[in-house]
Amino acid sequence: MRMFLLPYNSKSTGARALAHHPELDIKMIKRVGSRYIPRYGDIIINWGCGPNNFPFARLGGAALVLNSPTSVGEVVNKLKFYQMNAMYVPDFSTDIEWAKSIIRDDGYIFCRKILSGSGGKGIVVARVIDDLVDAPVYCKHIKKDSEWRIHLFMSPEGEVEVVDLQKKVKRKDGPRDNWMVRNWDNGFIYIRGFKEIPECVLDTAKNCFSTSGLEFGAVDMIYNKASDTAYVLEINSAPGMEGTTVEKYAKKFKEYCF
Repeated sequence: MRMFLLPYNSKSTGARALAHHPELDIKMIKRVGSRYIPRYGDIIINWGCGPNNFPFARLGGAALVLNSPTSVGEVVNKLKFYQMNAMYVPDFSTDIEWAKSIIRDDGYIFCRKILSGSGGKGIVVARVIDDLVDAPVYCKHIKKDSEWRIHLFMSPEGEVEVVDLQKKVKRKDGPRDNWMVRNWDNGFIYIRGFKEIPECVLDTAKNCFSTSGLEFGAVDMIYNKASDTAYVLEINSAPGMEGTTVEKYAKKFKEYCF
C-alpha cells in the first residue's frame, strides 16, 4: 500500500510537516506537473483541494482519497457550509436588509466578502448600518466566552474520533484593540493545557463533522457560557498545525492506513 499527500498549496508548512513526519514519511504530489500515476490500493491524503483544484479528474477507483474534493468544496465555501449546517452555525443571511435589522436590534454583523476566505480574510465587521458592505453572506455576531479548535477524524468504522483539542487565546505580545476577528494578525493563538472543555462544544463539533463527508478536519467553535451553547464557525480541511498536532495527525493516518 502506498500513501501520498496532495496539498492545496505546495508551500503549506503543515502539509510538509505531516508528510515528512517520521511516523509517515510519505511523498507529496504536485498539483501541477506531477508524474504521479494512481495505482489500485493507493491512499491520497487530500490536504484542502476542492473540485476546482483537484488535479485528477477521474481516478477510476484506483486510489482512495481521504477528504473527497466535493466534500472539501462544500466546507470551504462559507455559504454552502452555512446552508448545509444551519442548525450548528450562527444566524446568517444573504439579505442585507436582514443584516440591517440585526444592527437595529443592537447586534453586530460579520460581512463575509470572500466565501472561501480563511483566517478572517474578507471579513468586515459592521457595528452600525453604515458599516455594512455588499457581501454574499452576512453572519450575526454571537457573544462568546471561549473559542476552540477540535481536530477530528472519521474512523473506518464511521466513528468520530478526537485527534487534538486546542483553545484560542490572546498572545501576551499581541495587539489589544481587536477582539472581534480572532486571527493570528490580531494576536490570537491556539494553546493546550486548559483545565476542561464544555461538553456541548465537543458534541456540536462531532455532530457537525459527521455530516461533512470528510475523513479529517479541524472544527472551529465558539461557546456562550450563559446559554451553554456552542456554534460552529467553519471546518478546516487543511488546518495549520505544528509540533504535537502534526505528530497526532501522523499517528492517526498511520493507524488508519497501515
